[in-house]
Amino acid sequence: MNIFSIVLNFTVCKQCLKGGMTVQESTKLGLATKLEVVCSSCGTIDKLWTSPRKQDSQAFDVNVRAIAAMKQIGKGQTALNDFWAAMNVSYRGLHHKTFQKRLKETFRKPEATALDKFYAESATAVITTYKKMDPTFSKDVTVVYDGTWHKCGHTSHIGVGAVIDFYTGLILDAVVLSNHCLGCQTGPKPGDAAYESWQEHHVCQKNTDAKSGGMEVEAALTLFKRSISKHGLRYTTLVSDEDSRTFSALTEENVFGLVPIVKEECLNHVQKRMGSALRNIVQKSDKPLSGKGKLTKALIDKLTDYYGWALRNNSSDVTAMQRAVMATYRHITSTDEDPRHDLCPVGAESWCRHRAAEAKGEPQPRHNLPDYVAEAMLAIYQRLSHEPLLQRCLGVKTQNASVIPLRSLVADAKRAALVLGCCRNSSA
Repeated sequence: MNIFSIVLNFTVCKQCLKGGMTVQESTKLGLATKLEVVCSSCGTIDKLWTSPRKQDSQAFDVNVRAIAAMKQIGKGQTALNDFWAAMNVSYRGLHHKTFQKRLKETFRKPEATALDKFYAESATAVITTYKKMDPTFSKDVTVVYDGTWHKCGHTSHIGVGAVIDFYTGLILDAVVLSNHCLGCQTGPKPGDAAYESWQEHHVCQKNTDAKSGGMEVEAALTLFKRSISKHGLRYTTLVSDEDSRTFSALTEENVFGLVPIVKEECLNHVQKRMGSALRNIVQKSDKPLSGKGKLTKALIDKLTDYYGWALRNNSSDVTAMQRAVMATYRHITSTDEDPRHDLCPVGAESWCRHRAAEAKGEPQPRHNLPDYVAEAMLAIYQRLSHEPLLQRCLGVKTQNASVIPLRSLVADAKRAALVLGCCRNSSA
């Protein structure tokens, strides 16, 4: 305010035509301040706010825009106050009640409207894509379902579930679940004098009794059950990881009546099972399976990659997948006395060093994996080449390409909603 007072000191009062004008701060409401123009002779001659109010609202534009800025970068009321205190603009910033009130009044409705429009446009694009692939398309689509939490460790009070179309990567629907309401915890209790008035205006944030570990399943049931009414679509093919709780719950609920939901494995998760299984037998076996010439970390990583390649390179044929998987097992467990490269591809360009050396007429490489290690690995390869599992791996489906947009597209939609809420009804 000093700079304004210095400038006004050179002006004269419009009433008494004397100099000595100053500016003083009076009331502060958030980041908005009421300024008083004071004449040394006449006293206060004018008052004005540093920010206009929003149309049809008592909210100051600067406060609403400050909230929008914090939401854009994923921060809240504490960060807002810290920032403006560091900038020496306001040591108080916004009270947490004011912050929450403006958030509900200004942003909640535009945000919900923007997200509904976003999901509707996604569904339209998905339907268009499916009709291009199949002119007879009706309503059955392939989706990825993904869940996440506010924090890890199954202690989060907030969980999110989202359905993503497999072929386009567009988010079709999402839901936020909360098993806790801070307002209910800190507000008046039944029997208190202010309880009835508070209860009349309170919007409870709790919408589920599920614990953190059960939110992913409950969110999936909510989203799948409303797919027809919301978009006219049925999520009949689900690409998911090895966690079958969600799929089992959807199957038990018969969400689409007589139309079953088919589960297809995420190839990346199936590939990871090989590495996990090999590491487990190394840790749990009574025999020394790790170390030089045995199941080292590098060899386990290589076998995991081999397994993934076997599935991807034969993604349209279960029998070919089985053959390729067992070829990698027989290859790695071959011995000098019993070379087992009959399933390996032949030729000088073969990935199998034995076959490549054979084609080039070069000396055969030595084998050094002990027999007891090969025996310990056999059950894993038999399980991970089982026909029902490979049947669900047809088509090289993965969650990765579809789940990545979940992190970005929802954020973009929220940003669009916040900008809409911030700029709408701004005062001139």
